[in-house]
Amino acid sequence: MELSNREWVGRGLEILARGLAPWVDRRMAAFWPGSKTWLQVMIDRARRDGRWPMLTRSDARLLLRVIEENPKAFLGSLSKLDLAYVREIREVANRWAHFEAFSDADVTRALDTIARLLRAARAAGEATEADELLTGKKRVPPDAAPGNSTDATGVITHQAPPATPGLGDQFGEAKTSAGVLEFRKRDADYLAWVKAHRDGWVLNTGPRGGGNPVLHRAACATISRTPPFTSGYYIKVYSNSLDALDRWMLSRTDSTAQRCGLCRPSALPPEPR
Repeated sequence: MELSNREWVGRGLEILARGLAPWVDRRMAAFWPGSKTWLQVMIDRARRDGRWPMLTRSDARLLLRVIEENPKAFLGSLSKLDLAYVREIREVANRWAHFEAFSDADVTRALDTIARLLRAARAAGEATEADELLTGKKRVPPDAAPGNSTDATGVITHQAPPATPGLGDQFGEAKTSAGVLEFRKRDADYLAWVKAHRDGWVLNTGPRGGGNPVLHRAACATISRTPPFTSGYYIKVYSNSLDALDRWMLSRTDSTAQRCGLCRPSALPPEPR
């Protein structure tokens, strides 16, 4: 029986809770030393406030809440980008708990970010499970035509692009910084570059990260179809690292960009067509 999009997200949250729970236990035990566990402390607080919630370590929403409300306990383990993942998945988990609908792009994004967060928590086995779940989802035909897909927030991967000698001279207004290449008012140069570097990613955004920025695969037709590409309000930011593009966005807006619902960029390569 084929899973619904909500069920895909639910399975990802189950894996996330299983991977985060022991790690959160260790970090919070060092942060809140004493005879009571962090869970017992939270239950006691809730009861003093007149609430009797069902709190459990198997609830991904609770684990994410603990991380977000106690960031000092996770210093040295979670970067600013990792904490953005926590906020993002906490929102996804709340949507899931309230039975909201998820698009295919939403599911791909959620599973991808879950895997990233699990790797940050050193939960390698569960991160592999999340990657395998994402691979399985990517093999399922979309519920609707690509043009009707809903964009979802996006991120990922590792290596920054190698430096290219003379890049600034060759591409005019393009400039390099922190593993990214920015194209401003250079449509022809942008098109030439992206045609020659199809394995990377491109962020379509306003100059300061505004204007509903969207992250694409460099091979996505939507970012090289209709001019102007870099000469109007929007610029293009290229990298072969999704992490680098996320950090570019975070440094300007304190949030990550949406992902293209058509090309669905993720940490894993696209499935063969």
